[in-house]
Amino acid sequence: MRTILITGAAGNIGAKLAAHFKASGAYTLRLLDLEAGADIAAADLAVYQGWPALFEGVDTVLHFACDPRGTASWADVKRANILGTQHVLRAAREAK
Repeated sequence: MRTILITGAAGNIGAKLAAHFKASGAYTLRLLDLEAGADIAAADLAVYQGWPALFEGVDTVLHFACDPRGTASWADVKRANILGTQHVLRAAREAK
């Protein structure tokens, strides 16, 4: 069974995809979001510690974590969207 990791799993798109993949029963899921939930591990993607180990053994990463607010400050956008994406790519590369 393939393992899919979804970042932003509590957000609009991430939650819908997680529900779809869970219902299919065809995948093992690892779910990450800024705050933990029922099946969601807490991960601040802007801080590269703790959560990168969750990428081990993952076949596919679907990265939807971001700050979607059109009114977000540059500091918030840079932290959540740019630095977070850099860290997701690094974790995926290191986990192969």
